Amino acid sequence: MEYRYDDHGEDNARWRSGVTLNYPVNDSLSLFGGMEYERRESEALIGFGFGPPALTLRQSDSLSERSAFGQADVKSGHWRFLLGARYTDNSASGDKLTPRVSAVYKIDPDQSLKLLYSVGFNSPNFQQSSISAIEDFRATLI
Repeated sequence: MEYRYDDHGEDNARWRSGVTLNYPVNDSLSLFGGMEYERRESEALIGFGFGPPALTLRQSDSLSERSAFGQADVKSGHWRFLLGARYTDNSASGDKLTPRVSAVYKIDPDQSLKLLYSVGFNSPNFQQSSISAIEDFRATLI
């Protein structure tokens, strides 16, 4: 089996840009935030080797993603608290708000205890969201 892009990958592209800011308000409080933008484009992926005709495993596609995030970092004695969130809006998979909260207790210079709650978000890539080889292969056999 051989896989090829329509135009040999010449039109495959990924653009990612963003900005972040970390602002120390005082010795006990720091604020961190930012924004990101990403645009991806991919040509059709074609599989050869199943016999004629060749199979289109994935159509050409594009997507964009915007996100904004913020976090407050508070220190008090042996304690440190982080509270933050990230908002992601992906043109293919929708939008999601994901939180992050943690509390760290510093026992001594070498040891600490940490309690963390965080939710992740995986933006699907083109392989995860649009390969349809099994359906195409079955259709070719019928």
